[in-house]
Amino acid sequence: MWRDGLFFKLINLIEDSIWRILYKYYSLSKICIKFYKKTPLSAPFLISEGVKQGGKLSSHLFNLYINDLIDDCKILNLGAKIGNFNVSIIAYCDDIILLSPLSNHLQHLLNKIHEYSILWKN
Repeated sequence: MWRDGLFFKLINLIEDSIWRILYKYYSLSKICIKFYKKTPLSAPFLISEGVKQGGKLSSHLFNLYINDLIDDCKILNLGAKIGNFNVSIIAYCDDIILLSPLSNHLQHLLNKIHEYSILWKN
């Protein structure tokens, strides 16, 4: 996930002071990597993309980031429906499922996701 895009989307959704705290928190984020149980941790290094794995806010931040894509796909009014409810795109954490009984509808949804990924650097 493109972190600058996330903070661009958040700027009008949350209080300025909270935005600054989150921005600073994420701009100072470091991780270590461990390959196998008996190997030592890597040296800490800065990361500039994504949200913190297992973080309390991570799923909420990701949802705020990806919500526009879900809305854009629903507006197309294509794909699978249950009654009047469009279920053509289902997202959970960083997984997205597209559902459609028609291949051309699915292609339109994939095109929309492609456009979004170019715009938001996914």
